[in-house]
Amino acid sequence: MPTPAILFDLDDTLVCERPYAEAAVLATCVPVAEAHGVEPPALAAAVFECAHEIWYACPVRQFCVDCGISSWEGLWGTYDGATPESRFLTEWVKDYRPHAWAAALERFGINPGPHAARMAAEFVEQRKLRTAPYPDAEPTLQALRPHYRLAVLTNGAPLVQRWKLSATGLADWFDAVVVAGDIGACKPAPRLFEHALKCLGAAPADTVMIGDSLERDIAGAQAIGMRGVWLNRTNKAQDPEVQPDATITTLRDLPQVLGQLDRP
Repeated sequence: MPTPAILFDLDDTLVCERPYAEAAVLATCVPVAEAHGVEPPALAAAVFECAHEIWYACPVRQFCVDCGISSWEGLWGTYDGATPESRFLTEWVKDYRPHAWAAALERFGINPGPHAARMAAEFVEQRKLRTAPYPDAEPTLQALRPHYRLAVLTNGAPLVQRWKLSATGLADWFDAVVVAGDIGACKPAPRLFEHALKCLGAAPADTVMIGDSLERDIAGAQAIGMRGVWLNRTNKAQDPEVQPDATITTLRDLPQVLGQLDRP
């Protein structure tokens, strides 16, 4: 009988993502905003808006969409040279980052010259200071590891996502790590799930996907015959078109739920 397998999403399932980015942007904005009489949250919001506008005008925008690389990750992430698009992105972000910060500063009449490049570099450091797993992640992985093969299946850029796993200390719990940027497809594309199953030597019927996105994680997994457990940490409304096999609000409930799913 094959060993059952579990695939975990990474961002906002095992590690916190958007809230950390927001906190890092705000911390970077505070000194300059206060020195110019601007509310720091207002400047931080402008940074996100400007970054989004510039990021989605990028010549390799479709690559970023397909791999799930967000505009705020573009403000700090490191990209490899495995594809022509990622090689382009490696160089392009060098101008993108100060440009995004400069555009936000200009909205408030602040001269970006003395600030933009420094803030762009400061944000990278502030964001890296804010990388930690959710408190329920490691205890759950420890409980599951003796009984299941475990893998991470995540959208995003390979170096960024693997850095998060290493920095949070979670990497050693997994038999495989599959990142969209390595495959050239993004969840919910079937071939991303199929690649993860191949890495684990697992069959769809023996595998469960855990994630916070009904569309990307749950529907994507179910489309190839896997089961999906929706992690709904923030009490989001459920899309009636996607029915997870189970719903949890914390990973601490996962072992019990998996036991229930495995019963005939």
